[in-house]
Amino acid sequence: ACASMLPAAQNLIYKVYSRGDWVDRSKKANTTADCEAVIRNLFPSMWRVGADFLRSAAASEGAEMLSEFEKREAKLVKMIQKKKGKEAAIPGKNPTAESLRTKQPLAYIMLTNWIRCGPLGDPGLMFYSDRALADLFSLLNWHDFEVDSDGINSEQIEQLRGRLGLRKANEKMPYITGVKVDRKTGFLELNTHDAKLAASEWPKIALKLHSRIELSGRLLYGGAPD
Repeated sequence: ACASMLPAAQNLIYKVYSRGDWVDRSKKANTTADCEAVIRNLFPSMWRVGADFLRSAAASEGAEMLSEFEKREAKLVKMIQKKKGKEAAIPGKNPTAESLRTKQPLAYIMLTNWIRCGPLGDPGLMFYSDRALADLFSLLNWHDFEVDSDGINSEQIEQLRGRLGLRKANEKMPYITGVKVDRKTGFLELNTHDAKLAASEWPKIALKLHSRIELSGRLLYGGAPD
């Protein structure tokens, strides 16, 4: 389960940043026309999210490559300023995960909390059943994110997990089997496999999710006090 995180992260990054099949096409480009088509489609988006990173990479290839980068950068900046103004032509200095967080919020939350959910040692999402994950995600506050919390179900979670390639800690008997909210306190409570073995749907003293869950600076869940 732990080892599945790296390929899952690579799958997610490729999905968001590859701009369709242009990265694959760039590897096969061998004519001037092909190279220009690739640059035209990839350079603007790469420059916007990490201009300094791209400049350093060009400089490491030599003065000629750096000069080529600076020419294309100047042309792009001029075009953006003309269309959208000077502020729009200010790029990101280095790549960030913001595109991942905004374009794939469910996948990002699942991936970054797979081993441990938050900094307080709450069980990671790899210990949850798909139904429990659907319960959890449907109870988070997705305001400002394009997530239909009412439409989240276990089949959707299973498909998302499959596309990422995330493996559970125990496929057949996940430790956490359900999540619900205490309507009086607003805290999320976790049902466990141990509780089911004890012939009780929920333990008398329910496990609570203590860690806050945030995304892009927005609070999805405030956490329960220790």
